[in-house]
Amino acid sequence: MDDLFEDFPIYEPEDGKLCSKCGIRKPETEFRIIGRNDYRRTECDSCLKENEQLRRDLYKQHEKPGDDYQCPICERLVKDIPFANRSPLVLDHCHDTKTFRGWICDYCNRGLGAFGDDLGRLQNAINYLRGHYDKEEG
Repeated sequence: MDDLFEDFPIYEPEDGKLCSKCGIRKPETEFRIIGRNDYRRTECDSCLKENEQLRRDLYKQHEKPGDDYQCPICERLVKDIPFANRSPLVLDHCHDTKTFRGWICDYCNRGLGAFGDDLGRLQNAINYLRGHYDKEEG
């Protein structure tokens, strides 16, 4: 009886991809393809759907500011931020607490995302830039 399923393939996602949000290794088919080079997103479909729903809910609760709004990070006015085909503002939220943080420009949002919203990494970047400017001035 033990060898009844001997030739039946066993699902083992070890050749899959690790989701950057939930930390679970899943088959690559559970990650959406983006771009033209078959690049797959870093978060799985279920985490992506959960995040999309959270953003929809937060959009309903927080009205988008007008063109006289200033990004709190780069301090540029919305009307002065170059952006094609869509608004330069994005709804920023904490991925851990799932709470609204505010409206920031897409450029600053990408910057925060590149640093993984990690205060230590951001401080390291500040220290790195300061070190460069200190050398230039000295």
